[in-house]
Amino acid sequence: MDSGNSRSTPRNLDSLKRSANRRPARRLRDLHDRLADAYGPQFWWPAQTPFEVILGAYLTQNTAWKAVERSLENLRLAGAVTIEGLRNVSTQKLQELIRPSGFAARKAAALKAFVSMLDAEFAGSLDTMSAQPTQTVRARLLQLFGVGPETADAILAVCAGPSGADGGRVPAADRGAAWAARSGSGAKQAELRGTCSANDAGVCGRCG
Repeated sequence: MDSGNSRSTPRNLDSLKRSANRRPARRLRDLHDRLADAYGPQFWWPAQTPFEVILGAYLTQNTAWKAVERSLENLRLAGAVTIEGLRNVSTQKLQELIRPSGFAARKAAALKAFVSMLDAEFAGSLDTMSAQPTQTVRARLLQLFGVGPETADAILAVCAGPSGADGGRVPAADRGAAWAARSGSGAKQAELRGTCSANDAGVCGRCG
């Protein structure tokens, strides 16, 4: 009997460890589901398109979101909330449009640098950029003027999966899980995969 117990104990310990490792993900999933039931769908970023998320990620640096909203509205009225629109607007005009969010010269230069990189290296397409390995794209983004880790990760989250069905507003759990699934972090990937239901995997398309 003793020998039988000694043989089964390692397997039992491994099983307990695996169960313990799954518990945080299950708790997170349960919390997500309870909040979703109580408050309905919540969205990761107040934007109508993925590119607007990228604009906001740049503009929100060192400023309040209310100021960013004013800048985004200026860009929207000027037809500069698309890649083509931002490409065509002059740097001087861009500075005027985004002045409410502060550091206009620096942010205008950073936005222009992003579009230039997108045109030169990814045929001006977010889809083409998102098809590349995440760590490769992240490293390239971090080389750009005005891009730190948070801005890079916001851009990567946009590129992690398809836009929402309502035209671009991005569900938090789906974008977060999609980015983690491509991030190359085994622990992060395993844990967030554990929070995805079958329906989530169908939406983000990256966790399966």
